[in-house]
Amino acid sequence: MLNLPTPSGAELVARAADLGRALRGRAAWAERNGAPHAETVEAMTLAGVFRLCVPARFGGYEADAATVAAVAAELARADGAAAWAAAASWSAAWAGTMFPGQAQEDVFRGADVRMCGTLRPTAMAFETGDGIEINGRWGQIAGAAHSQWQLIAAMRVGADGRPTHVLALVRTSDLRLVDGWDAPGLRGCGGAGTVADHVFVPAHRVLPLRDALRGTAPRAPLVPFASVCAAGTAVGLARAAREAFSERVTYGRLADTDYESRAAAPMTHLQVADATMKIDEAEFHTRRLAGLVDGKAARSEPWSLAERARARAEAGEVCRLARQAADTLAAAGDETSIRDDEPLHRIARDLATMSLHSLTHPATGAELYGRTLCGLPPHTLYV
Repeated sequence: MLNLPTPSGAELVARAADLGRALRGRAAWAERNGAPHAETVEAMTLAGVFRLCVPARFGGYEADAATVAAVAAELARADGAAAWAAAASWSAAWAGTMFPGQAQEDVFRGADVRMCGTLRPTAMAFETGDGIEINGRWGQIAGAAHSQWQLIAAMRVGADGRPTHVLALVRTSDLRLVDGWDAPGLRGCGGAGTVADHVFVPAHRVLPLRDALRGTAPRAPLVPFASVCAAGTAVGLARAAREAFSERVTYGRLADTDYESRAAAPMTHLQVADATMKIDEAEFHTRRLAGLVDGKAARSEPWSLAERARARAEAGEVCRLARQAADTLAAAGDETSIRDDEPLHRIARDLATMSLHSLTHPATGAELYGRTLCGLPPHTLYV
């Protein structure tokens, strides 16, 4: 049991903003090398980034959703891949708090624990002794290369032969890293595939998926909380795109025109206004989503299916708006801006990749929410 002072939400956001200066300088290196620099991971650890969603009794901060979203946004303003890895760790930690006390002791006894995870059950688990044995493979796990624990998903076959979808907490040292991160964006997140070969997991570190998806008041279900993490990251990337464009627009002529600067061109005015309005909308949805999570926690209210679906839809909408804003700003340049090391284009790649993630896909989230509004059952477990 640790009794350490817990920083305020404002202090945590300020720490993330200060950390951003260091992350920004190593973002291009991380993208080239497919993983965050060791100094980046160390700096994030020292700033308490990985404690954000760890229970206070283990020295964590138990930050509220508004703080988590704001910290994610500050990190993403500097390095979207680092923010995405942090978001993956927070989401896995949030799920970890729903496991029995012994499992939490195993995982959180070091408050700066780094985690990663997936909900995709691409492994099989069979009951053996006082636990399960897992065999399988998971692909494209953000943060796997530097994590200490992974939240894995598997289909458990019981004594009756019937499969059930479970989550389990596994040390990454018990897994084998394979492949890498071959997506066009978020390349510096330390993503990799992981493989379990006859890995034993004790029963106290196994949880039915439905328990994590439903949550237990006052703690929000897993998907709405993960949606907050993703939305904050997307907003931060969109802000970074606007800042990167603002730096470019103040110098240099617009190629092959008579305008003395990009800022003098009417098309620039239209593009900047359009992108800024979209970022404003994305910020609104992020605040509303975080407010929903925090409000229900404060009132210790259970979540309805419609609210859970709305949370996922709002995360998708944030990603859609942020991606459109970044694409608009990236398209407002000229041939001098088309370089691999151009931050604006890296940001656009990051948002394009985020928008295709299954839990933040705009069209999938909108369809899910619309089905619930029409009184139809969801077309997915992940809500």
